[in-house]
Amino acid sequence: MSTTTLTFTLTPTSIGRIHDALSCLSKFSNEISLIASSTQLTLSALNSTKSAYTAAHLQAARFFSEYAYQGAQSQFSCRLQTKALLSVFRQRMGEGRDKGTAIQRCEVRLHNSGRRQRLQVRLHCANGVLKTYQLTYEEVDVVAALFDRGSCRQRWRIAAALLKEYIEHFGPRAEQIEISSASRSGRAAFTSFTEKLTDGREILRLPLQTSVAIDTSDFEVFDVDDGVSIAVSLKDFKAIANYAGTLDVPVEAFYSQPGKPMQIGYVRDGVDMEFTLMTASRTSQPSAAMGKIEPRVRQEIVQRLPSQSQAPPSSPPSSSRQSQPAPQTPPPPPPQPRSLTESTDSSLYRLPTPRPAPPAEPPLFLNYSSAEDDDEESAGMGTALEYERGDFQLGWNTGQEAGAARASNKRVIEDFEDSEEESEDDGVGPTQQTGYVPKGLFD
Repeated sequence: MSTTTLTFTLTPTSIGRIHDALSCLSKFSNEISLIASSTQLTLSALNSTKSAYTAAHLQAARFFSEYAYQGAQSQFSCRLQTKALLSVFRQRMGEGRDKGTAIQRCEVRLHNSGRRQRLQVRLHCANGVLKTYQLTYEEVDVVAALFDRGSCRQRWRIAAALLKEYIEHFGPRAEQIEISSASRSGRAAFTSFTEKLTDGREILRLPLQTSVAIDTSDFEVFDVDDGVSIAVSLKDFKAIANYAGTLDVPVEAFYSQPGKPMQIGYVRDGVDMEFTLMTASRTSQPSAAMGKIEPRVRQEIVQRLPSQSQAPPSSPPSSSRQSQPAPQTPPPPPPQPRSLTESTDSSLYRLPTPRPAPPAEPPLFLNYSSAEDDDEESAGMGTALEYERGDFQLGWNTGQEAGAARASNKRVIEDFEDSEEESEDDGVGPTQQTGYVPKGLFD
């Protein structure tokens, strides 16, 4: 079996750059692929859905202080855990409790002899402290994305700080971002939306659709055909923009049409970053646009409301309410003050016709009529007496209070009828007060 050896040395600045690159790659996958050759060292990651591929190319002559690769093949590839690499290359700037352990130099050695497969990392810290890490790796064939920038008709370049400022307007719950062009009007737009399908009850929980319009003059280069629109993952696009903001470099994008890959890249101090993303067309999937979601549950409710408003009144309520049928004549005018003899006519105190209402809606005010009481004349007379005496009040229907009020009203009506019969039989004059009789207007 052939032996492969890789050794390189990093400065404190390079350690920080590798840590930032690993942090960006961790947004895409939990595993990092390492590809070593004589001219460069590549760190790459492929997400689980294979829709995004990212690679950090570290140039041997510019990024490392020392670099050497020896092997029978032109390149060597292996795979490591992202968390292990992040913990090793965590930058220590000599602040706080780590003042005595600040990294001064980092030496990395990979020796593949077939017996032990380890990646050895030695950190030379201040005060003569030496830390050694042994990382296990897996030798695999790494899959890389092929992309030809020369065949792309659409291209733009923008400052990383400006792109990061625009991306901050989009919420964390949005899933996709649409990049559209209106070259004739000199405008470009970034629009966030979601593809998640929800029912009518969840429609209000959808994230806002945010659109940021950008003048094409804000781009350093903008060569995009009018009307071209592509959609990519917002999470991946944010990770790319945030890492570019730390490097403070221009961001370049290359693509041709929706459905074909898009590549975003930038270069800084020997670090060549490439992000290859799969694109989609938002117009090809109308249901994916948040503004075009039309839940079926909500449609049925909206269509049912107009039909109910035009339908005839529903059937009468339950049998307990049919014992007292409502009159079909329009409600009479308010009763005028009358004498005691005229108040005995039950037709003058007929209850008004109730307005049609949904059966499930409870009454808001106290109702003095009862389904068990069939004497409409007594109920009407009690209401008239209360009206003439000025003691008529409306209250909330609280059950026991309503029952007590009906009982009290019934006793008053019975006492009045008994006193009226006694006055007619005994021949008592109209000027003499007996029993419980309300006073006249001039008494």
